[in-house]
Amino acid sequence: MERFHGKKHGKFRKEMKKIIPIAGPSITKKEIDYVYDAIKNGWYENAFDYIKKFEKKFKKYVNRRYAISLPSCTSALHLSLLSLGVGPGDEVIVSDATWIASAAPIIYLGAKPVFADINPKTWCISYATIKPLVNKKTKAIIAVNLYGNMPEYDELKKIGIPIIEDAAESLGSKYKNVLSGKFGITSCFSFHGTKTVTTGEGGMLVTDSKKIYEKCMILRDHGRKPNDVLYSKLIGGYKYKMSNIQAALGLAQFERIDELIDRDKNHPSVIMWSVANEPFPPDLMNRMQSSSEEPVNPVSTQFLNTLIADVRDLDDSRLVTFAAIHGTPMEWLENVDVVMVNRYYGWYFDSMNLDTAIEKLSSELEKIHTITRKPIMVSEFGADTVEGMHAFSDELYTEEYQVELLKKYLDFAQSKDFMVGMHVWVFADFRTTHSTMRIGGLNRKGVFTRDRKPKMAAHFLRSRWK
Repeated sequence: MERFHGKKHGKFRKEMKKIIPIAGPSITKKEIDYVYDAIKNGWYENAFDYIKKFEKKFKKYVNRRYAISLPSCTSALHLSLLSLGVGPGDEVIVSDATWIASAAPIIYLGAKPVFADINPKTWCISYATIKPLVNKKTKAIIAVNLYGNMPEYDELKKIGIPIIEDAAESLGSKYKNVLSGKFGITSCFSFHGTKTVTTGEGGMLVTDSKKIYEKCMILRDHGRKPNDVLYSKLIGGYKYKMSNIQAALGLAQFERIDELIDRDKNHPSVIMWSVANEPFPPDLMNRMQSSSEEPVNPVSTQFLNTLIADVRDLDDSRLVTFAAIHGTPMEWLENVDVVMVNRYYGWYFDSMNLDTAIEKLSSELEKIHTITRKPIMVSEFGADTVEGMHAFSDELYTEEYQVELLKKYLDFAQSKDFMVGMHVWVFADFRTTHSTMRIGGLNRKGVFTRDRKPKMAAHFLRSRWK
């Protein structure tokens, strides 16, 4: 095995340092034009133009009387608690499955966060989880709409405690056909770069209470009343204003709100349920070595089929599968909706002979499809690769060999109509048990290193999937 030196090696080192973005917001010419206009013209008497337009459009969308633009959802939660008079010695109930920012503002005020369990179906707090926690010290409930899911607000309101709706992740979500942002005495949104609408960083507080609105407007500007240009009656507050430039970006985004929601709403999430990873019969080794097609123990088949049936009963809207190891009995594959197989031809089998490996892969999957008549996905394939190891020929553990293996697998899949997906194993190297198969105790099949630096394979996949 050889390592590259000189100019060629330097080129590879340079490639390894490149950052590959994997996610980001949708930015069009509209956003750029609005931000440019704000930068060029949004000063002095025009310094609040985009802020006012953004707030007006937002409150109309969520059907609330008032909207206040802020630097973050965290600041919106903070002002919400302040408007309710939360302070030292008070308790606020909040979901125990959320980001720390849902609870942090409670600490800011010297109050105590009381964590409520979640409903496993919605991942949100429920009446049943909150009710036992309510006492005389309870001043508010922060109900988190997690991952776009929403709690049963009709039930929560029966408790009689003011609800602050943490709607950071739920813009466009609905509960009983009502948009999020309508269910709290205040509702708080985030415009972080990961959200449906972004201002880079930013947030919005909406409410129907004039009293809360007026108090929060004072608190967000150092304790100054709006339009008090003389700073004559400061009562103490915070620098919690959104900039006009951020609002320009937000307004442009919001004018595309339906488009952005449709994009995220229809983005694949749970496509199908997998009930097992590499289940195997007692005679697996014999099957792997001899390609045995003898019937498997019926008890194991019955157990697996029961799992599949139970999942279908729980959710009949999605497909059901499992990740099959080499040597899995054919009768196990016939009861799933999509055949999903983990295959390592070219690595554990026929290593250093990729042409033969692909021939065997093709032969096996053709046979499976002929028998099951099901679509097939290769759910694992790859090769261990030591970052920085190169060779002029495609040798094991080199970055070149990993790229060539991935390419041949993907080319094969593209040539077969029955292939519906390929899952490269794995995103990044990870720690595992020490063995003769694991150099340094790492599974090195990642296209990124353990510290998330791209290997050649990452650049290959980016180029292929553009």
